[in-house]
Amino acid sequence: MKIALVGNMNNTFSSLARYFLDIGFDVKLYRFSNEPEHFSVQADSFDPRLINQVEILPFVSTSNVFSKAVKCKFKEIRSNCDYVFACGYAPAWFHKANCKIDFLLPYGSDIYDLPFFRFSLNPKFFFSNWVFSKFQQAGIKNAELLIMEKQSVETEVKVQRLRGLAGRRSYNAIPMLHLPTYENLDTGLGEITSEFHDSVRRLRAKFDFLLFHHSRHSWLNPPAGIEQKGNNLLFEGLRDFLLANPLVSAAVVTLDYGVDVQNSKNLIFKLGLQDNVFWFPKQKRIDLMMGISVCDVVVAELTGGYNLYGTVMEALCKGKPIIQSRERDKYENIYKDGLHNALSVENYNSVGDLLTDYWANRSFYNESAKKGSKWYNDNIVSPFMNEISRIIESKRE
Repeated sequence: MKIALVGNMNNTFSSLARYFLDIGFDVKLYRFSNEPEHFSVQADSFDPRLINQVEILPFVSTSNVFSKAVKCKFKEIRSNCDYVFACGYAPAWFHKANCKIDFLLPYGSDIYDLPFFRFSLNPKFFFSNWVFSKFQQAGIKNAELLIMEKQSVETEVKVQRLRGLAGRRSYNAIPMLHLPTYENLDTGLGEITSEFHDSVRRLRAKFDFLLFHHSRHSWLNPPAGIEQKGNNLLFEGLRDFLLANPLVSAAVVTLDYGVDVQNSKNLIFKLGLQDNVFWFPKQKRIDLMMGISVCDVVVAELTGGYNLYGTVMEALCKGKPIIQSRERDKYENIYKDGLHNALSVENYNSVGDLLTDYWANRSFYNESAKKGSKWYNDNIVSPFMNEISRIIESKRE
């Protein structure tokens, strides 16, 4: 069985590729050249199996709608595999090649932004943007199956505008992490090191309470309402926690990542938290996971009410307590075992109160969080892989 995975935003397809390799499929991963380097295969795993099965695709501009090379390449990809999993620009390019996608697994903007015309004053891009949006829409509509968990109201409205999807959507969540890679990462950690990991371990030794916050900084000027992360609420909550718990030393590990990094730094200075927030460059997932492993909690998005995404799944795989915003009523009946354990900001008057509750009851929350990797496997990985296997087997008959 030959599988082509096209695109690797958020390292999602490099994770799926390893699951498919685990069950004996042949896999080829195609990355788009504008995907950040921290979404490379090497950034996501120590596993060597994929290294020689990756190809970089240069088609990352709407002007490529006029390229014959796109048509030739995507016909070649389609002809060399049994099944195509795709995201990003791939729907438009497969449509240009007059080929269908079997499984469409969008990561976000490829379904709520790229299918819709973006105005440009440049006549060349005005026309190419218009044509590309039509191709992206057609590629999405023609996919055999859209796999996408229930999204925000804003995103669901956009999806509904893409007519023709009725009855061809699975609401399974996508396993964005290859659990076997990370669940035993603590074993032999002394032999695996990086400058980032060493720095976080030094902070671990210095502070009583260490929080890991690797969400993009996007709260004052988010590119769209859907990209509001609520980072400011964490820093305001940390200030309140420190005032309420003066005998506890606490710190946040965060990344120089997002449109509002400088605004976060300004807020931290205003709150007097310069000695409690530590900034690092963007990191590879393998380094992030080692950092998570030595911190107390993972702080995800504090607004928006979303349930599952990369940050949350990373914490689940490491069995760490999660602090997040979550609309419980929207998601609680979706999973076989109910919702994963998390401290939800909606249940507290403030993030400061939430942090105080965690600290006072940390033994309970830490023990509950250890169930995270099993929940992830039973409610995300197994249902997804079972559905894919069922579909593939049904087509063999």
